[in-house]
Amino acid sequence: MDNKLTARNWFYSQPKLPVPECAQCDALTVYRLGYTGQYIIEMEIESGLGGETVEIDQITDVHFNYVSISDEADCEVMATRKKRKWLSEGESVKSAINAMDVACYADQTVVTGDTLDYLSNGCIMLTRDHILERDPDVMMALGGHELTKQMQTGLPDMLPLEERLAMLKEFWPHDMHYYSRTVKDKVICVCIDNSRARFLDNQIEKLAADIQKARAKNKIILLFMHEPISPRDGKGAIPTLWYSAGADTEYDFNKNGTVGSGNMDEATAEVYRLITQNADVIKGIFCGHMHSMFYNEVRATYSDESGTHDAVIPQLISPGNAYLDHAGRVVRIIVK
Repeated sequence: MDNKLTARNWFYSQPKLPVPECAQCDALTVYRLGYTGQYIIEMEIESGLGGETVEIDQITDVHFNYVSISDEADCEVMATRKKRKWLSEGESVKSAINAMDVACYADQTVVTGDTLDYLSNGCIMLTRDHILERDPDVMMALGGHELTKQMQTGLPDMLPLEERLAMLKEFWPHDMHYYSRTVKDKVICVCIDNSRARFLDNQIEKLAADIQKARAKNKIILLFMHEPISPRDGKGAIPTLWYSAGADTEYDFNKNGTVGSGNMDEATAEVYRLITQNADVIKGIFCGHMHSMFYNEVRATYSDESGTHDAVIPQLISPGNAYLDHAGRVVRIIVK
């Protein structure tokens, strides 16, 4: 047994307390750690591959809100500082520390967007200090908040998007729009950017290649992105499993501009097709954005020598980290 697995087993030997405010869901096990206090959402994925268990931990919607001295000459950031009071002065650092204290035991950690509450040097500094330096191997998906300096000001960004993306590229740990990594020769973790409620042309070939690789080399793919995709399940609005203050209590993921729910540009349609027509290797979608927690199953198919088969891909819309007195909320994805 390796040292990380030994440490993980020791850490999770602490009492697991029920979380009565979270609704029951057969796909999930939710509890609070009795000694250290973090909230855990556990989801098992049956890979069908056998072998060693792999753990991937997801954290989402950290929302670092901080203005540093180096931001004081930036009129956009200072306008945001006057308006954006939620989690100001780095209040969400505590919840990030608590979540990372859990994630350090995983084989891979993925942070799925809105890590920065807005684009400032102060928010970048907190991301470096509390995410990137804690785990140099972390994977990160872009969220919409990273892309703007203007938060609750009612004003458009002065800098072109390309310049804002260039600022993010300077510290982002890998390609911002598509990045994949194989974990323990079993799971291909894919971070794919849908921060603007759409997919991108340059993601198509890369995702297709990872799908081909997974099928050829007997691996599974887990997708990590900021916004959920439409399940196209015809269910209408579903209630949240775990409400976060100020967020939605129910939501229709087949409408409301959800990625894949309506008219799509060609790139979005093609990435959505790749996801939903390869359910033999794509085994889970993990995202955030909503702050409250939801679960649904994306209608999908896969094809083999005997034909095309119906399937579903589980999609967990994970709860925001910056709530519950900053105890920290972490998704444990356990791949059997």
